[in-house]
Amino acid sequence: MKRILVFLTIWVLGQALLPKTADAYPLTEAQEERLRRFIPRSFAKLQNREPVHILVLGDSISTMYSPDDANGNWHLAYHREFAFQLSREFFYPGEVRLINPPKGLPEKKNDLLGDEILLENRAIAGRCAIDALQRVYTDAFVNDPDLVMIEYGINDAMTELTLDTYAAALNSTIDECQRYGLDVIVLGPNMVKQAPGPTEWGLVRSHASVAREVARQQDVLFVDLGEALARVEGVSAGRDPQEAIEEVGKKMEWIFDYGSSVTAEERIHPNRKAHEMMGQVIFEQLMNGEPPYPYGIVAKASFKDESTMETTVTVKNTSDVVRKGYLGALAVRRCLTPVNPYQSFELKPGQSTSFEISYLHRGRSEDRGNLDYFPLEPADSRIRFPFILADEKQSCVLTATSPVLPVGVIWQTGLDMTVTDKIRLTWRFVNPGKEPVEGTYRISLGDSNAGGRFSIEPGGDRKFFAEFNFRPEPGMVRQRMPVDLNVETAGRKFDFNRDMEVTKDLVLGEVVALSQFEEYVNEGVGRQEVAPGKPGVTLRADVDEKWMYYIFDFHNVDLVSSPDSSSIIADINIDARDSAECRQFGFVDKIRVATNAEDGPGRVDNPQMAVFGNSYNYQISADGIACVMQTMTDGNRRLSVRIPRAYFYRHSWVTDPAAGLNGIMGLNVNLSLLSVDAEGVSSYPPDKRFTLAASDLYLRDPRGFITLRLSRTPVETWSARLY
Repeated sequence: MKRILVFLTIWVLGQALLPKTADAYPLTEAQEERLRRFIPRSFAKLQNREPVHILVLGDSISTMYSPDDANGNWHLAYHREFAFQLSREFFYPGEVRLINPPKGLPEKKNDLLGDEILLENRAIAGRCAIDALQRVYTDAFVNDPDLVMIEYGINDAMTELTLDTYAAALNSTIDECQRYGLDVIVLGPNMVKQAPGPTEWGLVRSHASVAREVARQQDVLFVDLGEALARVEGVSAGRDPQEAIEEVGKKMEWIFDYGSSVTAEERIHPNRKAHEMMGQVIFEQLMNGEPPYPYGIVAKASFKDESTMETTVTVKNTSDVVRKGYLGALAVRRCLTPVNPYQSFELKPGQSTSFEISYLHRGRSEDRGNLDYFPLEPADSRIRFPFILADEKQSCVLTATSPVLPVGVIWQTGLDMTVTDKIRLTWRFVNPGKEPVEGTYRISLGDSNAGGRFSIEPGGDRKFFAEFNFRPEPGMVRQRMPVDLNVETAGRKFDFNRDMEVTKDLVLGEVVALSQFEEYVNEGVGRQEVAPGKPGVTLRADVDEKWMYYIFDFHNVDLVSSPDSSSIIADINIDARDSAECRQFGFVDKIRVATNAEDGPGRVDNPQMAVFGNSYNYQISADGIACVMQTMTDGNRRLSVRIPRAYFYRHSWVTDPAAGLNGIMGLNVNLSLLSVDAEGVSSYPPDKRFTLAASDLYLRDPRGFITLRLSRTPVETWSARLY
């Protein structure tokens, strides 16, 4: 007891001796200016040692996924290290407390008393930037945070989500944070090595570049974790450029070095040492800004032909010493592969040199399910080229953004929900050069073609459109079609290719067949009915005064039973936002139901917040949702799902009951059937997956759903979306 009293006495005296404000600790004028600019709300509290609450939104990097014993230990993650650095700088002797630690993890790394920085982690592994909307529109701010750290991009890049979707998600997230008066730090994704070889470090660098642009436009702090981790030791001069860049690539692999205890190769998730460094870099750049690079780099890209892009890359020595080094061009996502990536240079202070680097783009794959066919962004005519630069002192990764010469294209990608007998494609030709550009174009939608001439003044752009007759085959309810824009100018030909999905609107009581996923993605056509004698699944949506129903009928399908796995898993996405928002950009999660092959009730997973759209900020109960498996009189099987209409409390059904049935909902379904092989191994193979729509948009992006019209009157309206 005496020792405890002595300890408490010492602690109280120590607290009394600590300064009451951070002003007692000397910050430079430049540091104070940065803190007031980027974290004004937090800085005001830090100065007075008031509790500061940090909120983290992100993916598995932020959940501290790790293939070793550090897995899930948030005390070893970058955000805890950042918070710890703040606690040291501003005299918080209690350091950092996790307010929502994972089960089994203590709230504090060190059991110290005194003022604390609070850290709340709302990251979810496997998520993309659009998933941040789920949080910021529901539960992200219930604990009144001061500072929000936003870390996304790896999954966006790996699933080939477009950069405009990524930018829109970041902008919406930042806007919502700022609406609550919160400070924001945007983090560029860490380096990812998508395949062997030094040129394959480029997968996420385009997304990092976009995150930087968004942060600059929003005037919030941006820290590029990838660039920070790529600052490794240099390589000696006078070597073969390829060998030198390959050595740099090997040095960068320290990020994923987990020692001999981990045998599986890791190429995405940084180790604990890298996390520590990332946290320190965020703190350092908050306080002092991004350290200068000794190089500047610009790129000028132009089409050579349908498969080749030529790029002039100019490197400038911005330091005051001679630099002898190497340049390595990295792959641009999964689209462009450098042909001659390795170069060497010797530059005096202020001197520049240029290299001609060719890239091959992979074009449209014959396998329509292969995401590698995207050559360019739909809504951005620029390309972001990443490079490794190395000299005798250091190595770094930099990105140069270039428009495309002689002409680029910006597509109009909005959803058209009024298609009947015609489809209009709209785009802008962009001339980023200093000379006029003229030529011819030919555009095709499926088997239909149109064409014409164009002429664009220097630095200008012009809007074009082509209208095509739309005559769907009898019985067709969905179709994926290639969109090819072929351009010829000054004797050169090149392509701008996209895809379009057209889906027929569904009405209440109408029966429609789901498409077998692989067959639909590759053949591009989905039909109203299941082909005679073939296995298939149909869907019917209906409603009464209290319930919304989703009825699945299985035709010629042998359902497999297993004691360990569900026979059927059905994911139902329902966009029940107001009609003005429905099927527009946002977040919509899924209702997941599962059942065995035998007749009887199934299981409903607990719905997530915002399950029916990002305006749904109440938690709904799975207990109110029923699903039942039954055998029909014809021997076929039926799965019935019933959801209370009251759950759609943002829809006009509830907000304006007198209006009756009206408006629309967005709807998508992905249904997977169990398969068990000869060894008894259970799986849900692609050939047993059925879908209502498959546009290659993100699974929680309602722009990729179909339209369910809340009417019983048959319609011949369709929705079309370019992607």
